[in-house]
Amino acid sequence: MKEIKVIMYHYIRPIKNGKFKGLKGLEVKEFDNQIKFLNENYNIINYDDFCSKLLNNNIQGDEVLLTFDDGYIDHYSYAFPILKKYNVSGVFFVNSLPDENVVMDVNKIQLIFGYYDYDMTKIKSVFLKEFSDIDSNFDTNNILELKKKWYLPNKFDNANIIFWKRLLQVGLKKEIRNLALKNVFNEIFGDEKDVAKDFYLNIKHIKEMYSNGMSFGLHTHSHVFLGELKDISNIKDEIVKNINYLNEYINMNYLSINYPYGNYDSNVLDVAKSLGIKIGFTTEWGG
Repeated sequence: MKEIKVIMYHYIRPIKNGKFKGLKGLEVKEFDNQIKFLNENYNIINYDDFCSKLLNNNIQGDEVLLTFDDGYIDHYSYAFPILKKYNVSGVFFVNSLPDENVVMDVNKIQLIFGYYDYDMTKIKSVFLKEFSDIDSNFDTNNILELKKKWYLPNKFDNANIIFWKRLLQVGLKKEIRNLALKNVFNEIFGDEKDVAKDFYLNIKHIKEMYSNGMSFGLHTHSHVFLGELKDISNIKDEIVKNINYLNEYINMNYLSINYPYGNYDSNVLDVAKSLGIKIGFTTEWGG
C-alpha cells in the first residue's frame, strides 16, 4: 500500500547559542539541508494536494508533506524563508491561546526543564515546594499513584522526565499544576506576556504566510490531551475556539486537526466529525 510521508517539525531556530537554555530543536542550517534533500529526492506536495490525494486514493508513493506544530515564531523567522527558497510549502498547526499573550503550559514545561538542564532532582524539589505552598494539604501519595500510568520512557526522554512532564501537563489537578507552572515560569523568565509576544506567530505572520502559499490547520486552543478530557463540552470548546480563531483570518478548504501529543479517543473523533473536520493527524512511535 502506497503512503504519503508526513514529516513533523517543532522548534527550528539557533539552538546552541539561543535565548532559551536547554531547548530541544533543530538548527536552522540542518533544516535547510533537510528541505534541500527532500526537494531533490521526493515530491514535496502542498496541503490541498495532500488532502485530495488522500481522499481520492491517488497516491504515487514519493510524496512528502511538511508539517509544523504549535505556531512558533521560528516558523515565520526561519522555516518560512527556507520553504520559499525551495519553492515548497507546508501546513502549520497552530493553537489559539497564544493570541492572548499566554505561554502554553507545554512550552512553560519545556523552558523550565531546559533552564534547569533537565536536572530532575532540582525540578522535583522546585515543584514539590510549589505544590505545598499552593495547597498545604497536598498529598505526595497522589504522585506515586500516577506513576503507574505515566512513568514510561519514549525515544526523546527517560521515564522520570516523561513522568514529571505528564504530571504538569495533565496528571495533577488543573488549578494546582497551572498555578505552579505560572509561578515557577514567571520567577525564572519574568512576565509570560512579554515572552509570549516573541515566542509565537501572530495574525500578521499567519496572514503573510498564508498569502504566500502556506496552509494552516487546527491544534486545539491550549494544546491539551484531548483524550483525557472526560467532558465532551470541553473537547468541543478546545476545538471550536481554535476553528473560530483561524476562520476569522484564513480559508481552510480541508478542515483538519493535528492532535496535541497525538492523543485522542472515540469521543474526540465524534466531536471532530461533528465539526466538519475531514482529516486528523497523530503520531505513532517507530523503531
